[in-house]
Amino acid sequence: MIDANDVIVLNDCKKAENRDNLVVNQHRYFVVAGSYDWYWLFDGTGKKEKGPIGEYDGTQAVRDAINASGLCEP
Repeated sequence: MIDANDVIVLNDCKKAENRDNLVVNQHRYFVVAGSYDWYWLFDGTGKKEKGPIGEYDGTQAVRDAINASGLCEP
């Protein structure tokens, strides 16, 4: 189980290393003060964080950015 506001499963990736990975929107806190909502890349189990994707306005914007970056080409 993973805490998330939104989840995208990269099930249609051509790249095998990214296929079935999860893109998860999480609410996190800065060390000093404040908070942010970013998308993060996790492995398919949701246990290993692979890195940040960034801040986007909605699921379609994230999908477009992922496709444009080459992370996951459908």
